[in-house]
Amino acid sequence: MTNIEPAIKELRAKKNVIYGEVKVIRAEEDVLNAEMEAIRKELAQTDAEKDDTNAKVEIVQKQIEIIEKDLNGLYSKKDEMREAYWKGRFDFKKQLGEI
Repeated sequence: MTNIEPAIKELRAKKNVIYGEVKVIRAEEDVLNAEMEAIRKELAQTDAEKDDTNAKVEIVQKQIEIIEKDLNGLYSKKDEMREAYWKGRFDFKKQLGEI
């Protein structure tokens, strides 16, 4: 037994050193996990803000499409009125020439 006891003490001492290192590593891991959790929360908040912004962009885009549709209708009406004006003017000059 006496031969084994120094080996056991040596192995326990090595185990204690390694266990101390493991404790340090676990403490560092806990700090890193806390930092990662904070980053995850920030990312979740950023994603929520991005979704909110995208919803606002969609609303504005729909408003733009409605305005463009109205504007195109006004341009069509303007073109029709211009054509009617020039046709009326042409017809008037034609009648004036006939008289």
